[in-house]
Amino acid sequence: MGLPAARGADVEDSDVIAAGLSYEDGPMGVSLTGAYGWTDSVSGNSDEEIEQIVVQLGGKYALGPGIYAKASATYGNSKNLTGADEDYEAFSIVSGIALSF
Repeated sequence: MGLPAARGADVEDSDVIAAGLSYEDGPMGVSLTGAYGWTDSVSGNSDEEIEQIVVQLGGKYALGPGIYAKASATYGNSKNLTGADEDYEAFSIVSGIALSF
């Protein structure tokens, strides 16, 4: 997480915890992944802690040999990302067809 240094703060410590689960049965598969990260930084005379969380739910279905329909929904939240009390939330849905040969 290099963003605090990019805005002029000194990063003291940065940690990330991530985990995921996936399951496939026949032509269908699902997955759930999450990550939580926090960075302690010093900016001027005040300490800041930046927290970020991301959760993703995905699925796929085999349409034929080497052809998959895939989709995922992702949620992200950042606390104090660009300064004190500057929080951001995001949600996205992505889908498509994957070909492998």
